[in-house]
Amino acid sequence: MKLDTPEKIKSFLEVNPKASIIGEDGKLYSLINGEVKVIEPNYYHTWEYIQEVRKELIGTAVEETWADLSSQYGVLVEGENNYKTGGSPLATLASLWEYTCYPPPEVMASIAETYNHYMRLGGAATLEEVFFGKPKKVLGTHSRQEASKGMLQHLEFLIQCDKVNSRSTPQIERAIETIEFYKSSKDPETLLRAYRRSKIK
Repeated sequence: MKLDTPEKIKSFLEVNPKASIIGEDGKLYSLINGEVKVIEPNYYHTWEYIQEVRKELIGTAVEETWADLSSQYGVLVEGENNYKTGGSPLATLASLWEYTCYPPPEVMASIAETYNHYMRLGGAATLEEVFFGKPKKVLGTHSRQEASKGMLQHLEFLIQCDKVNSRSTPQIERAIETIEFYKSSKDPETLLRAYRRSKIK
């Protein structure tokens, strides 16, 4: 039987309550308390999952080890907001590593479990999807979205510097500078329109 509808999935899980199903969309289906729980491909790479891991680590040897490391490094991290330096757990890992800070165990657990989940899915989802979700049709992949955001922030910085220093540099020139800085092939007028749209929101 092809499990291609919510009804068929639930019926199968009711007969096989310990089983899990990987859908063609990369979602993981399991039965918990008589209800079908759906885990998105990128669930393990979310702050929600990290908070769950954090609670599970309380009172364990891992927490004791982390306390020792924190004292040695002079950095004690407690709670999500203190170490959420990036937009995602993976970005946080990169940021902490760049500043020679030891990543908290729950962040490393998230990244490891995300990779393990990718392998379990057996090709049902890409690495992009398990780390960042499905690419958005208009905006594209996560890295493309982050690059676009970075370009807008860079352009904003240049334009604000001109205002503070009472310079009258045309914005199109700043757009060209930004594109050259990022070695992008984006059209300057397109970047400028995107920048102006972002200021309206």
